[in-house]
Amino acid sequence: MKKYYTALFSFALFASLVLPANAESSQGLLTELQLNPEITIEVLDKNEAHVNSADVLIFSLTEDNNKVVFNGKTDKDGKYILKSTLSDEEKAKQKSPIAVAAYEVYALSPEGEMSHQVFSVPHLKNSSQLTRDDRIALERDRVKTISTKFKGQKPQLKKNGVEVSTLAVGDCVPFGGGNGYTVCTTYQNDAQQPTKIISVNLGSNESASVSMASSASVKIDSGFKQGSGSWTVSGNTTLSTDTGTAIDYTVNGQCIYNNGTYCDAGVDLYANYMYRSIKRDIKYFGSYQWSDYSSTALYLIGPSSTYNWYTSSLNGISPSSVTGGSYGAYFSIYNDGSVSATATKSYSAERTLGGAFSVPTPGGTFTGGVTTSYKNSHSIKWSVPNVIPGLKYYHYDNNFTGTNWYVTH
Repeated sequence: MKKYYTALFSFALFASLVLPANAESSQGLLTELQLNPEITIEVLDKNEAHVNSADVLIFSLTEDNNKVVFNGKTDKDGKYILKSTLSDEEKAKQKSPIAVAAYEVYALSPEGEMSHQVFSVPHLKNSSQLTRDDRIALERDRVKTISTKFKGQKPQLKKNGVEVSTLAVGDCVPFGGGNGYTVCTTYQNDAQQPTKIISVNLGSNESASVSMASSASVKIDSGFKQGSGSWTVSGNTTLSTDTGTAIDYTVNGQCIYNNGTYCDAGVDLYANYMYRSIKRDIKYFGSYQWSDYSSTALYLIGPSSTYNWYTSSLNGISPSSVTGGSYGAYFSIYNDGSVSATATKSYSAERTLGGAFSVPTPGGTFTGGVTTSYKNSHSIKWSVPNVIPGLKYYHYDNNFTGTNWYVTH
């Protein structure tokens, strides 16, 4: 059954993650993903000591109007335990049996330093669609603790700064228990963007069918920008790539004409994801200080018709060099009417795909990458549909141990 894992992505500033070692209870019994999972948020100083009574502000990203789910302080251990909830309406927007609730956290140090990050929590939509083992795996693998660490810096605040007019998407929220901070949401936009999820190499007379298993996913870069600074990649969100059909993508090979003819080529396949862009203005005693910009992938919408064909010097190697073992493991496909004209393989290692998507925001365009997280949870079926005498295709991994299958003929 489908296994959809928690999406976790931390924006600057100075956030780190603590991953669970296992999901066993104190009695040693395996536990399942609960209806309202809990996650611990801990605040650390520059020496990694817990900061008790630190101010914490948590927004829901998946509920409307930037709902504030917590505005208070950490306990004596420097922690706050959030019980995650997700409405039926929000669950219905997401395709898989596991929906994702995303949250945005601001933490404030005693010196006035502010940290910011986003995290998400998986929620069951219909437990009957998952086996008990699936539910146990979800609970075991999800992140249960978010750690935010301050760098020990004291910001230079403007008490008489320029007052800016804000058209808030949600209410301006006082933050810091009388310390003078206010967080105002001045922009929010949800828009789908095609996102590169897999790359396939094939000859011009081949076709390829790509199928994603229910546990297949990609880790999508998350972006954060403070003020006039640069966009940074500070974490990711892990979301499904399974579009819910038996075959997710079918593509036919083609020749590329670009200062020459290339009939062994690569193609990037895309899926549509919903991204949320947010701008939040930070004020101090009513004076504008800076703006935070963020871009977050929230959930899979479905397949995309976007394709990107490209040439690669790693394709088109001499077939004799491939069969001679110089380029790693290989397989061949040809159709002479008497042998199988198909071959089904998968990638056995993860791979990073750069420039996978671009999201426009008020702070400029954020362009990020994805890292595949579907090792052996997908299949690619190459076919030579027509009998072409003497034409034989070879696919080889170039000694990259399972990250790709290149092609020559």
